[in-house]
Amino acid sequence: MADFNRCISALNKAAGRELGADELEGLFQRIQKTARDLKAGRIQDTTGPQNLGSTDGLIRRAAEIEATSMIAEADRKARNAVQDAKTVATRQAEIGEMIKGGKISGVDAVRRLLVNDADGRADQFSLETRAIGVSQYLKSKIQDTWSAMDRSFMEYLAKDDKIGLLVREIRGEDTGDAIAKKGAEAWLKTAEEARLWFNEKGGQIGHLDDWGMPQHHSQELVARAGMDEWVAFVIPRLDRTKYTDLAGNPMSDVEVTNFLARAWDTIATNGASKLEPGQGARTGGRANRHAEERQVHFRDAQSVIDYWGRFGEKTVPDILMGHIETMANDIAFIEHFGSNPDGTYRLLRDMAGKTAKSAEPTKLDKIDGEIAKLDRLWDYASGRSKPVASRSIARGFDVVRNLNTAGKLGSAAWASLIGDKVLFEAIGRVNNLPDFQRWHNEIRLLNPANKVERQILRRHALMLDYMTNAMYRFGDELGKSSLTGKLANKVMQVSGMSAVNDWRRGAWALTAMDALGSVVTTKNFSDIGPQDMRLLNSYGINDFDWRVWKLAKLDDLGHGNDTALTPESVGRISDADLKKANIISQTDDGTEANQVRRDATIKLLGALTSESRLAVLEPGWEDRARMYGGLQRGNLRDELTRSFWQFKAFPIAQFERILDVGLSRPTTGGKASFLLMVPVLQTLAGGMLIQVQELLNGKDPRPMDDWKFWAAAFLKGGSLGLYGDFLFSQSGTTRYGTGPLEAIAGPTIGGAADLVTFIAQAPGKIAAGEDPRVAAKAINIAKGYIPFQNLWYTKAATDHLIFQNAQEALNPGYLDSMRARTQREFGNDWWWAPGEITPDRGPDLGNALGNR
Repeated sequence: MADFNRCISALNKAAGRELGADELEGLFQRIQKTARDLKAGRIQDTTGPQNLGSTDGLIRRAAEIEATSMIAEADRKARNAVQDAKTVATRQAEIGEMIKGGKISGVDAVRRLLVNDADGRADQFSLETRAIGVSQYLKSKIQDTWSAMDRSFMEYLAKDDKIGLLVREIRGEDTGDAIAKKGAEAWLKTAEEARLWFNEKGGQIGHLDDWGMPQHHSQELVARAGMDEWVAFVIPRLDRTKYTDLAGNPMSDVEVTNFLARAWDTIATNGASKLEPGQGARTGGRANRHAEERQVHFRDAQSVIDYWGRFGEKTVPDILMGHIETMANDIAFIEHFGSNPDGTYRLLRDMAGKTAKSAEPTKLDKIDGEIAKLDRLWDYASGRSKPVASRSIARGFDVVRNLNTAGKLGSAAWASLIGDKVLFEAIGRVNNLPDFQRWHNEIRLLNPANKVERQILRRHALMLDYMTNAMYRFGDELGKSSLTGKLANKVMQVSGMSAVNDWRRGAWALTAMDALGSVVTTKNFSDIGPQDMRLLNSYGINDFDWRVWKLAKLDDLGHGNDTALTPESVGRISDADLKKANIISQTDDGTEANQVRRDATIKLLGALTSESRLAVLEPGWEDRARMYGGLQRGNLRDELTRSFWQFKAFPIAQFERILDVGLSRPTTGGKASFLLMVPVLQTLAGGMLIQVQELLNGKDPRPMDDWKFWAAAFLKGGSLGLYGDFLFSQSGTTRYGTGPLEAIAGPTIGGAADLVTFIAQAPGKIAAGEDPRVAAKAINIAKGYIPFQNLWYTKAATDHLIFQNAQEALNPGYLDSMRARTQREFGNDWWWAPGEITPDRGPDLGNALGNR
């Protein structure tokens, strides 16, 4: 009893107050768990010899550890409180600076703290840019990990043995494979750096077993299997040495089964089983994430792989990259908004809303609408989503959307190669990047054989989009986990679109690093003018950042890029140089220097990558939140809304960015020049794209002396080419048979409407003695959902050898009518006639000039 009272006294002292009965009960449960972890070796006690052989000694040591933990937790909370106060003050000052001119409202200023805005009205380093910078920084460090996976063309169908070797090395097994070992070392080192970085900013992640090997469960698969089946599968794969009682004896099968039953309950209910009725979910501060107990300890790598194969829904690359991106986002959130970002955001939002309503009480509805949009953006950015209403409905829509991508975008690489060139050049110009150097870099990196230089740039944290294969250009959350998602991602890969986008962004950023290095060496921050470089006036870069960058020894990356300010060059700045420049204190032990170097690197990476994603456009957080924010997966209405927006994110974002960048030019002439020239050049690019696609489809070029061609080219250059078909078609349909309403509704809703209309009209046509060409049209509809059939380099062959012959065989005369429609409505013929195995002539290029 005396020991018990001393223990309570020690805990009260550590807490600095009298603990309540419920608190003490919770602490004693923690002490018992810590004691078991000590005995099982899950906690390595480095304080010296301890009497851990007896239960009393074990409990005493566990209590000491928990008391120390309580003190450390109190210290952490105190540090976080101080840091949070500084963070809030910094964000408030930034809001004040943005609204100083009177052109930006307080609510809009809070929005600009969250996301990039291309209008140039505020020079702000946003949360989105910070998240991008941290993500690129961490991903650049796991190049060896990605190389060790050696992802093959068939990875989405078959297990890759090299991935198995990597997992074994990460789990500490010696496979004898040098590449896998190197990849595992890079992964573990990066995962540990992310953990320490998160903790340094106020987070709380213990160094538990397998922290670097993320756990992954499919809640649906675990729940569907049921407790008994799941437990039976897991038990033989556990590391039983990790499961002991307080006396150090191995847990019995019954005890382990009971433990796993509780684990199943948590996973299968997605944590709902832990909620106290009436209290709701306790999400807490973001700094407390990742502190959950990880108590399912697998015996070896094969057990992990077996488990993922049975109860996982993601590939190993998905799991590893998901871990990196989650850590990057969480680090960015706590750096930008403190240890409780939700609380900081709500404070800033409420203050801005109150000020706005006080200033304009007649516009309360408008202000409430702006705040509602802001909340939707915050929820989207922070990953907060509604629970799935119906998994079967969600899965069904996912399948259709993924098949739309896999079956319809095989030729989209040409849209990137030709259509994106205009904005690429325009953003290069407004950043004052030298044209010939930019073109030289672009041509070299677009060369598929130039692997060495691309690998160098990836180590400099550029050209990393290939690692995730995100398809945010076309929608939200596409290409994840399922077979159809992997097929959609693979189509983007083998079509060349992912490579074209990534390589071109790399070329843009490489040129920008070299140009930025030249400006850094020749100018002080106060000498930078509005024409120097757009990214210097758009991403919150300040005099302090500039002073740090000026200390970097610039890199020579070859081919004229000899003054490159790279992330590695910033990372090499010495402590001595930072002290000499009075950037850090003279007594710094390296902690402050490391922080300064990392912050300067993230600022550089965030600005470069964000601007390159403007040059080769990718819709950002705000674009996707506008379309998908607040929607519930598995809700039929919301799934239809998501389907409506498919393939529309890019053209809408492109129009907005062109308008914003044009209006941000510092002179009236500059505004007019940008807003007039870009649409003209996009129209020319659209015309080129139309002709290239006609040739690839087996048709002659369309005549360019027809106003309808240039109207279609205007829409094509703006990524709306599909709508040009029916606007200028005598039949009021696209060349694929889709009507305007169906096309506007999107490929999923439009395809369904097209199918229903087709089925409804067929009986009437048959009764009237007309040929509805049921089979041929059915093939035409189904073809749009077949992966890989639309690849630009095989489309003509598969059409002529398979689909066209099938359509003609089922409905004789169908191909003649298709050829007649092409001649009638678009003024060109087929150089590879429909249904022919081989062409009987070459393309009539003169048709483009109207030589008909």
